[in-house]
Amino acid sequence: MKKIFSIIAISTLMLAGACSTAKVKNTGTVRTVKSKITENPGDDLESGIVIASFSMEGGGYSEMGFYPARLLQEADETTKGEYKVQSLMGSSDVAEGQIHWTKYVVFKSHLARKEDIKKGMIVLGVFDSNAREKDDLKRAIWNRLVVFDTDELYKGKVKLGSVWHLDKSDESDMVSEIPLCNIRVIDSASFLTETK
Repeated sequence: MKKIFSIIAISTLMLAGACSTAKVKNTGTVRTVKSKITENPGDDLESGIVIASFSMEGGGYSEMGFYPARLLQEADETTKGEYKVQSLMGSSDVAEGQIHWTKYVVFKSHLARKEDIKKGMIVLGVFDSNAREKDDLKRAIWNRLVVFDTDELYKGKVKLGSVWHLDKSDESDMVSEIPLCNIRVIDSASFLTETK
């Protein structure tokens, strides 16, 4: 399991360096990323929409719910590295239209394609064994997951791990098979620089 977490850390660093168009600014102990939100042509999210977590932030790595949101204010030293966002949908934990402060924002992402998926990478996924329609995914609650197995990728299925910690295994870790269409690849996010 230790080898998997090393792969995850390396993949995260590679993803941050290769895919991120954002610049990392070190402000002491808090790291902030300027969003540079750009449109994802042909994708399901409208221009200017981010995916942010403000639910269960004290929980495990994969327990955090990520919601579609509008970015209202960038993070900086005065906000202690937190971004101000407005939720665009509601759930039992979050009210639609509510304002939140968070350090966890996905600025740019896209629906996964087979050629995107690599073992060990961190993605956003919807826990549903049924394929979701694009319109339904616009209002989905996403979780940060780790690609564990791609053996059935040719069938459009990926085994994703829900992990409590990135750097060690835990008895609550689990692996689920998710349809490829229920996965988002993270192109730019504030938390990609937070690997431990």
